[in-house]
Amino acid sequence: MGGILVPLSGPQLGYHAAAWFFLCIGLLLWLFLMPILLARLIFVGPLPPAAQPSLLILLPLPALGMVSYVTMSGQLDVFAISLFTLMLFIAVILLSLTRSLTRSSFNMSWWAFSFPTAACSGSCSFMALQTGAPAAQGLALAALLICSVVILGLLLKTIVAIGETILRGGRP
Repeated sequence: MGGILVPLSGPQLGYHAAAWFFLCIGLLLWLFLMPILLARLIFVGPLPPAAQPSLLILLPLPALGMVSYVTMSGQLDVFAISLFTLMLFIAVILLSLTRSLTRSSFNMSWWAFSFPTAACSGSCSFMALQTGAPAAQGLALAALLICSVVILGLLLKTIVAIGETILRGGRP
C-alpha cells in the first residue's frame, strides 16, 4: 500500500523516477495480492466475524492507485478510469455486505473501515476535480458523507466501549 502513496508527494519533491518506481511496484504487487485474497475467500470460506472489517483493505489500492497514476502521468486516461471504476465496483460490493461486516460486536478491528472509506472519498473528490462532471461531484459528496458518518460512528462506538470498560472496572 505504501508504494501507491509515494507518487502523491514524490514528484513535488523532485523524485519522479522513484515515484514511478513505487507506483509500478505497488500496482504490480496489488495485481498479485488481489487474486490471493479472492481465492482465500472463495476456497477457504469467510473470515471470522471479528476479522471481516479487514476486507475493506481491497478498496484503497485502486482508489489511491488512480490518484497516484493521474498525478504521475498528468492525464485521466482509460487506465485511470479503469482503476476508478474498479474501486467503485469494490465499494458497491462492500456496501452490500455492510450487515455481515458489522455482525460481530464492536472491537478495534472496526477501525479498518476508516482508511478505505477515506481513500474512496478522496478518489471520488479527485475524479470530480479532474472531470468537473456533476455526476462525479455528486458521487464525491456522497462518498464524503459516507466517510464522515463512518468515522463519526467509529468514534462514538469507541467512546462508548471505553466508557463501558471503565464502568466494569477494567482499564481502557
